[in-house]
Amino acid sequence: MENDRCTCNNNNEFCNDCGLTTICQIGPTGAQGETGPTGPTGYTGDTGIIVTDNNAALGNAGTQIVNTNAAVTFINNYVLNGTAITYALPTTDILLDGSQTYLVSYKTMANTTTGDTIRLTLYLNGSVIPGGTIFDDNVAANEYAPISGSFLVDVPAGGGTLQLRNTGATQVNINGVYVSIVKLI
Repeated sequence: MENDRCTCNNNNEFCNDCGLTTICQIGPTGAQGETGPTGPTGYTGDTGIIVTDNNAALGNAGTQIVNTNAAVTFINNYVLNGTAITYALPTTDILLDGSQTYLVSYKTMANTTTGDTIRLTLYLNGSVIPGGTIFDDNVAANEYAPISGSFLVDVPAGGGTLQLRNTGATQVNINGVYVSIVKLI
């Protein structure tokens, strides 16, 4: 029979496949069937690196006088994890493994006896870290001002020595200083 060759795809579609013109009828959707069995469990992925497995926090809770172009001294270790960040307290130098990027943050309260600008700068291997200077030029003599900053530091192959220095025109009184370092990549 010619109608056996007719195919219909949609409700009320005219079907010309068989040479006959026929109105195709599609019935209502049936009830949903039962859920099939659960498939096999996928494989366990590789363990990723822990982004912050190398980190440090150190500081000096006391007051120190830091001369112009001198580095701040750290005497307290709060956290030290991993091997990419090293130091021996008391120290002005924090050693960082090379070919890495670190997030370095610091905060302190500082003043001068003269009211000069307070300027603290991060150095890596004796050179200023680009954008690594934070200053406050609006502090009265003997008044403490909060100074803080956060910086991404790219350390070249071979490693680096990180320092926080007073780069202002006069000595600075530092009342408590805290530095945190996290190796990112």
